[in-house]
Amino acid sequence: MMCKATKPRGLRRGGAYIAALGIGMLTVIIGAGSLAVARVRARTGDVERDISGARLRARAGVEAARAYIAHNPLWRSKMSNGDWFGQKVLGSGTFAVSVTNTLGTLNRAETDPVVVTGEGVCGIAKQRMSVRLDAVRTPRTCLGTAMTVGGLVTLTTTTLTATGAAVASNLTINSVLSTVNADAEASVSVLGTGFKKSVTALAPARTMPDSTVFAALKAMGTVISIGSIPRSNSMNQLKNVVLSPNSNPYGAPDPGGVYVIDCGARVLEISDCRIIGTLIILDPGAGSAVTGSVAWAPAVSGFPSLLVQGDFTIKTSTTALSESILLGYNYNPAGTPNPYPSGTSNTTLLDSYSSQIDGLIYVSGNVTTANAPRLGMLVVGGSLSSTGTLTLTYDGTCFASPPPGFYDISMQLSPGTWRYVVD
Repeated sequence: MMCKATKPRGLRRGGAYIAALGIGMLTVIIGAGSLAVARVRARTGDVERDISGARLRARAGVEAARAYIAHNPLWRSKMSNGDWFGQKVLGSGTFAVSVTNTLGTLNRAETDPVVVTGEGVCGIAKQRMSVRLDAVRTPRTCLGTAMTVGGLVTLTTTTLTATGAAVASNLTINSVLSTVNADAEASVSVLGTGFKKSVTALAPARTMPDSTVFAALKAMGTVISIGSIPRSNSMNQLKNVVLSPNSNPYGAPDPGGVYVIDCGARVLEISDCRIIGTLIILDPGAGSAVTGSVAWAPAVSGFPSLLVQGDFTIKTSTTALSESILLGYNYNPAGTPNPYPSGTSNTTLLDSYSSQIDGLIYVSGNVTTANAPRLGMLVVGGSLSSTGTLTLTYDGTCFASPPPGFYDISMQLSPGTWRYVVD
């Protein structure tokens, strides 16, 4: 009978030891690997936190530039293209910002867009992001009325008619034996009788043109010397002429039809003429006025027809502006057709033109109206006194595209222009 073989007890104990040792080593390796993974994850988390912090600081740089622009109206002239603030500490990191007008110098034009780039640093991370700011023009609210007067409006035996929009005063409207065929609003009170439409007192004051309005348009225009305008009856008379982008009897024509007359306190009378353009009158003498029959409209859509720095009188009539064979007056010569610019010129000297001033009129001082002027929009910085009839027809062109000096500019984020910047 054969006996069953058995393993020595020593061998069994050795194998168990080896197995236990292997398991222990495996446990150590797994533990060490887990620690390494944890350290990698920790470092990754630190990097991600640094990147996030750097991005927040880059955005802070952009917002710092936006705040500076919003609270400093002269930012374009005070600053220049390039770095603005340098490195500024923010918490455990820093930020910097640069601003650039890609069209030229920062102050090239108030309507130019700019690109703002913020750079943020946090820990080991650096991030840069940029956005474009567009110049958004907001019209002054005076452009939303047929007439806005900064001071007192006094209507005496006047028939005032406004079509398309209200008439407004930033003080009081006082109607004396007058008829007002218009919605009327005033920041203080509306007094008297004859109001045929709505009346609103304690209305918000309308915002008026700023002090740059004359300088901005003057820089665009051509000067007409007051001495070149014929003088009669102690006044210079701009009379029986055509003034347009292609016609200037006093000198070289201005392509935009913008003409500047510095009266030097002399009296200027504008009468019996056709004007296609913008006339800027500076320092007019007492009694300066537009009278008689005039056919007047701006050459550039949205531009004013008349700007006066001082006091002025408007007392035109409804009598048509007529050409004269006897005197040789031709009011639609070559280059200034009627209607402008798509009409036809001729030399017949038999035509007539409706007497009215279309477009926007702004007078910084006081205005007196008499006779029967027919106007587009009227903005008066001072007071208005009116007799006779005054007819206004509102045109929203200026509100939709306000001329220089008649709008506020805000720099707004341009949608879709946020970018991460990579060197």
